[in-house]
Amino acid sequence: MAVAASTGSVPRFEVGDGYAVFRGATTDGPLHRHAGCSPPRPGGLGHPELWIAELVRGRSAPEYLLRNYHGFMTSMTSVRAEPDLSFLLDRTSHVLRTRMAAALAEIGLTARMHCVLVHALEEERTQAQLAAIGDMDKTTMVVTVDALEKAGLAVRRASTTDRRARIIAVTDAGREAAERSRRIVDGVHNAALESLPVTEREILVRALRTLAEGHLAEAVEAPSAVRRARQ
Repeated sequence: MAVAASTGSVPRFEVGDGYAVFRGATTDGPLHRHAGCSPPRPGGLGHPELWIAELVRGRSAPEYLLRNYHGFMTSMTSVRAEPDLSFLLDRTSHVLRTRMAAALAEIGLTARMHCVLVHALEEERTQAQLAAIGDMDKTTMVVTVDALEKAGLAVRRASTTDRRARIIAVTDAGREAAERSRRIVDGVHNAALESLPVTEREILVRALRTLAEGHLAEAVEAPSAVRRARQ
């Protein structure tokens, strides 16, 4: 077990394999369930970055310690000179999806079920074509179509133009569900836009469309890491 000495108000701690025990710290912090004794709240610690840095130097810190203690991690965050576009897009997209999911759940649909219904109504499309439109893998698409069939909203049947191909056909009940889901989706989108000043709504949509059709139109796959051969 590695031991780091305390400095000033920084608590003394001992580090073992996969765990950490803090000495001279209070027991009312968010990590007491992990470490048995947690450091005091950020406001009274003085220099949290000092003991975290020492912990990392002495031995790899337990991942849950650095990941879960948000107060200390926030205090260590540097001020960014540039806007964090990834965070802004990810965060707003995530929240929008949760609101969409909650709204569609009220009529028994998921966002994927809505996507399949509305695009299957546009023209005859195979399961593979609809999966590509909805950015779904084969397994997810099968589960989604199974759910639509079970609910009586869609059926798999042979194409009218190619008997070898099977398409997803929307039933009358599915058509009604799609109309309702369209209104719900439009409502969620409009609520988000209406939260902005009128002059900024069109600017936001135009900027996002420009990115989606231009610089961010195609995803890029990161190269796989080359593994070192065993000696």
